[in-house]
Amino acid sequence: MSLYRLENVGYVYNDAGQSFRALDEVNITISEGEFVAIVGASGSGKTTMMNLLGLLSSPTEGRFVFDGEETVSLGEGDRASLRNTSLGFVFQHFALLPRLSVLENVMLPYRFSDRLDGPALERRAQELLVRLGLGDTFHNRLPSALSGGQKQRVALCRALLLSPKVLLADEPTGALDSKTTEEVLALFEELHSQGQTIIVITHDPEVAARAARRIVLKDGKVQEDVLQRQPQVRAPASQSSRSTTSSHERTPLSFLKGVAERLRRLTKGVRSALNDLAAHRLRSALTGLGLMIGVASILVIAGLGAVVQNVFNGLFYNAGTSKIYIWFDGEKSAAAGGMRHWKGFDLRSEFPAFASQFARYGTFRPFVSTRSCNVRSPSKPARAGLTGLYDPAEFVELDTGLRAGRFPTALEMASGANVAVLGSDTVDNFFTKEDPARAEADFPLGQSLAIDGCEVLLNLRVIGVLEKRDTTFGQRDANDRIYSPANTLLKSMGLRTVSFFSILPARDVDPTWLGKHVTNYLAARAEGGRQFSSGIPAEFIEKIRGFLLIIQGLTGFIGALCILVGGIGIFNIMIVTVTERVREIGILKSQGAHPHHIRNQFLVESVTLCVLAGATGIVLGLVLTNALAFALSVFQPTLGGFQPVFTPWGLATGLAVSFACGIGFGLIPAVRAGRLEPAACMREE
Repeated sequence: MSLYRLENVGYVYNDAGQSFRALDEVNITISEGEFVAIVGASGSGKTTMMNLLGLLSSPTEGRFVFDGEETVSLGEGDRASLRNTSLGFVFQHFALLPRLSVLENVMLPYRFSDRLDGPALERRAQELLVRLGLGDTFHNRLPSALSGGQKQRVALCRALLLSPKVLLADEPTGALDSKTTEEVLALFEELHSQGQTIIVITHDPEVAARAARRIVLKDGKVQEDVLQRQPQVRAPASQSSRSTTSSHERTPLSFLKGVAERLRRLTKGVRSALNDLAAHRLRSALTGLGLMIGVASILVIAGLGAVVQNVFNGLFYNAGTSKIYIWFDGEKSAAAGGMRHWKGFDLRSEFPAFASQFARYGTFRPFVSTRSCNVRSPSKPARAGLTGLYDPAEFVELDTGLRAGRFPTALEMASGANVAVLGSDTVDNFFTKEDPARAEADFPLGQSLAIDGCEVLLNLRVIGVLEKRDTTFGQRDANDRIYSPANTLLKSMGLRTVSFFSILPARDVDPTWLGKHVTNYLAARAEGGRQFSSGIPAEFIEKIRGFLLIIQGLTGFIGALCILVGGIGIFNIMIVTVTERVREIGILKSQGAHPHHIRNQFLVESVTLCVLAGATGIVLGLVLTNALAFALSVFQPTLGGFQPVFTPWGLATGLAVSFACGIGFGLIPAVRAGRLEPAACMREE
């Protein structure tokens, strides 16, 4: 049977506008079972002939038929399949991959095969190695630990693994000593005697003399085609030796076996990628640094965003922040041409009537307070202002709890009982550290305070002490004041007016609308063009929240820039990696790797690098986030203890970004690698 038929085949190299004819009108037929030596001096066209016979390149002229297939019309994928199933290569410089073990090098063609009998092929690989004098002790060695002859035997085992129709040897003894050369040639003769088709490309006449047929090339043309000895009639190599369980054969377990095999190959691909990255540890680490920082930024932003949200709510969002504060605005009135002063509402008659008109919208409370008063305790004199409250709920709105004692009861508030709750900082102001009362278990509860020197003259009994209050958006002296029922102060004050009051909106009432509605109402009914203003702490807080979101967005943008820079670095390093490994790509393609195999290999490496960098960034981000959250809990103990921060969406985003970067920035280099011509890759040193 005819395996090769070349009719008027020519090959022209074109490089930088220059043409060179390597082969010219070659007419050759090679039958199955032949042992052919193709010889010639350097530049005679031997290597080009090897590339054509090995389907590593296509002729530029003529007709080329291999095993009944018109190869010129075949796509690269079909040619790769033929190289994998029908051709076995033995190269002068062995073409072993240095990071793979001996057994892994022999099993290389299987990586690109559609066969599912991996365990059986691994046993065959081991048998071939033993047969060629490389026992079990060699299986896990790297090629660097082998001699030249041992490397050539490994290459020969690889070539024979899938029982190819043709064994192609390119200068197989050029790098061997005379003894090893004799061993390799004897093995070729033994294989030929068993029906193996062998084609040897050589310039050595002694090697050529061992073949049954010699074809001599000179200046790209066939000068001689000599039958050196009469061929024996032999049966072709047994097809049963190529028994396969193809992925196309539909057996009950074929689908499951196919899935298992794909997972196995993917696992090996990831392991190979890890080995490649480990071979260049520093470069890999520096390449992934930008992506790692970017992903860590995402985690920190996500985690701290949740922490800041909780802190923000804990600090500022309480019953008091939704209140509306209304006051007469003298400066605004003067600017509008109105009166600069207003006596305000009489607390006992006018204000209750005014508040009743808006009762359905919320609760109106006037501010009753004094300027700084003289405060005399049994221990020492001091000064402090008083604030009157109308409802026990107002203590809750102060956004603080009790450090000691209790709040006034509703009855005490209504009747104006002479009781007081002290701000957190007043205790040390009113009582010396040497005061014997401090030894009492319920100090300072029950202590008496005499108030004078301001609008009131009172004796108050201490019933409680407040926790320290956050005054960021409240009165600066809130922790230095004395809080008492408003009716208690009013009884001592006499006639009192108020021009400053608060509104606690009812449920489902918009504070902004209500504030504008009340100020417009007051302005419309006040004499002299007086103007009123409103303030809502929640609105101011929302502005701060918006500012924090802007900061968070800018931080996220910086993280995105880090990811982009990291991605560009990955793109660059993948381009460099492809350039460095051109010959490796040629070796893989000679073993039957399709363009998609090469593309997927480099994509797996890119994704593996990115996922490793992303995973490191995730760990770093979680550590930083929790460290910052812990520090915040230490500096703000009122917000509660430390709670570990874990944001699932941040974790998912980090992994997704890493995977996307691996695909996005590795795709173009991977596609370029897959498109490289096998013959050009094999010429690369």
